[in-house]
Amino acid sequence: MMTTTDRNFLEKLKTEKIPCSTIPKIIREADYFQNFVRTNIIVVNGNWKRGSIELKEDKRDYFEIFFNTKFSEEVTKEINRATNIKTLRNSKGRATESNAIIFLRGNQKVKINGLEVDLNTHKKNFGLFSVVLKELVCEKICFIENLHTFLNIEKLIEEDYIFVHTYGRVGAKLLDKIQTNEVLVFSDYDFVGLDEYLKFKEKFEKTTFFIPKNYDFLFEEYSRTLKDNKKETSQNPTPRVLESTEEIVTKIRQQVYETQRFLEQEIVILFSL
Repeated sequence: MMTTTDRNFLEKLKTEKIPCSTIPKIIREADYFQNFVRTNIIVVNGNWKRGSIELKEDKRDYFEIFFNTKFSEEVTKEINRATNIKTLRNSKGRATESNAIIFLRGNQKVKINGLEVDLNTHKKNFGLFSVVLKELVCEKICFIENLHTFLNIEKLIEEDYIFVHTYGRVGAKLLDKIQTNEVLVFSDYDFVGLDEYLKFKEKFEKTTFFIPKNYDFLFEEYSRTLKDNKKETSQNPTPRVLESTEEIVTKIRQQVYETQRFLEQEIVILFSL
C-alpha cells in the first residue's frame, strides 16, 4: 500500500532530480522503485552514493499511468497483471489480486458459488472441477499444494474430504470465501509448508497438518537439501513458524534446522502409488 512518503517522493520525481543520498530507505527497497530502476523509468546520474536520479522523459507515460493508478480517484483501484505490464513492463512488478481459481475433487455434492455441484460426476467425466471461487461450503476440506499429489490423492487419503488445489498461494481473501468445519493441510515438510499450515489454523480452529505414518522413514531416505544449487535459493522460517510451540511444528522446524533438508509431499504420494 502506498503511503504519503511514496506520494511525496513520486510527486517530486515528476519535476526534478532527486539526490540519491536523500532517498529514504523504505523507498529504495519498495518493489515499484526497484522496477523503475530495472526498466529505466528512473535513470541514475553519477552513482548511488553521490549522484542523483531523474525520470526518463521517454518513459514518462509509463510513470504517469503508474502514478494515476495508485493515487487518482478517477481510475480503478484494481491492480492486475495487465496494468503491471502497462506500467512496469513486468506482470509481477507488484502484488496483484488473485482471481481465486481453484481445482476440486471429491465424492460428494457441495455448494459452490451458491449452486449445488456434484464433484463425483465431474471427477469421473473430467478428472476435476475448476471454478473462479466466490463461495465454497463443505464439511471437510483438504488443501494440497502439489498438482500431481492432488490428482492422485484418493490413493493416499480415503476419508471423505473435499480436495482442493489452488492456482498460486492461498491468501486470506481466498480463505474468507470458504466455510468448513474441518481442514487438513497437505504441503511440503519445510518452513513454507509449516507456515501454510499455521496460516490455515489461524482461520480454521480445527486444522491439522497431514503427517504420513512412515514420515520418519521417508525423511531419512528421500529428504532433499534446502539449497537448490541451480537456483541458489534457501528458506527462512516466518515469525509464526519460529514462535509456534505446537509439537509437530517444533519437530519439523528443528529437523529442518539441524539437517538443512526437507521432505517434499510428492514422495509421500509416489511412495503410496
